[in-house]
Amino acid sequence: GLDARLGLGADLSHLTPLAGTANATATLTPPRWSNSLLVTAAVGATVPVTKRIEIEALVFADFLPAAVDYNLAVGAETTTIVSSFRLRPGIALEFTVR
Repeated sequence: GLDARLGLGADLSHLTPLAGTANATATLTPPRWSNSLLVTAAVGATVPVTKRIEIEALVFADFLPAAVDYNLAVGAETTTIVSSFRLRPGIALEFTVR
């Protein structure tokens, strides 16, 4: 059968800043976890393999409502190093045993 899902969650990323070569005076922040609100929508189809086993193929999209940037601040100057994609499409294959 067909399946549709909508959900809320958290996008968790572990950050470990590494020293670079551009500016030796930069002070690194300690390793930490970053979290952001995440909205997920998915549609898929389920195919029964046996009486207790199903396979489901899903097409999904994760959306970050707020932009997430990781910046380098040296003195009064701030530079964006990494900027996350706010819309992330994907596919998933699920095996279910009941």
